[in-house]
Amino acid sequence: MQRQPIDSEPCSEAATDDAGQPHIDHPVVEAALMGLLLSGGHEGPWTRAELELEVSATPLDVGDALAALHGSGLVHVQGELVIASRAARRMDELEL
Repeated sequence: MQRQPIDSEPCSEAATDDAGQPHIDHPVVEAALMGLLLSGGHEGPWTRAELELEVSATPLDVGDALAALHGSGLVHVQGELVIASRAARRMDELEL
């Protein structure tokens, strides 16, 4: 799976959070997170903070995206640590 840069398209001015940060659609954040989690360039689990920095998204957007991915069985979340599920890794292998 290829890494999805999410900060390349600006959001509309109306879509901001309470702190004035631009809101990013969750499917875009989800795709970016899965790209990171399935990339081979990181040893061990990712922390939420690392993911937030890498995808340039707010903690709320990352949290919502992780909740959706967890609900779909694509990630495992243990406190602040996140890893791709075995099923997600297998699917990524099949996309070769």
